[in-house]
Amino acid sequence: MREGLAIVGLCIAAAVAYGLVHDQVTVRLSLEYFTVLHPHVVDTESPTVLALVWGVIASWWMGAALGVPLAVCCRSGPGAKLGAREVVRPVLMVLAVMGVGAAVAGTVGWWLAAGGRVPANHPDVPPERQVATVAVAFAHIAAESIGVAGGLFLCLWVVVRRMRLDAAAAGKR
Repeated sequence: MREGLAIVGLCIAAAVAYGLVHDQVTVRLSLEYFTVLHPHVVDTESPTVLALVWGVIASWWMGAALGVPLAVCCRSGPGAKLGAREVVRPVLMVLAVMGVGAAVAGTVGWWLAAGGRVPANHPDVPPERQVATVAVAFAHIAAESIGVAGGLFLCLWVVVRRMRLDAAAAGKR
């Protein structure tokens, strides 16, 4: 039970840490993404404060949504079990892929919006901020999508890893 909770805690902490860094970067590219395209949750226009608030609000539950099934995959049933230490590196790798994917998607979003290939015409965003806001939206959507896919991949990886550990243990008997 303790290791399962440690895995869930690891995933929540990792997701929040990623969300804080991601939002500190993207808020500086488009403050409007956080002030216009998100619900109002705090009375401030401070980029740092908005990124801190949204970095937690938008991330903790994704960490929990990943952590619970990952903990179940790591700890349930008979045979070899994986603990939090065994999944730290894979979780960090998913976060790294999310960061790279977000950067690539943001760049593509910028290019598409600047070239008029995707609409950049939100009525509440100043015209000179439209392209940046689209780019940040692309970056956020990519990070979220990669995070979900990465979470599913981690669960599959854990199941395969446990099967291999069980097979190796059976071969030594």
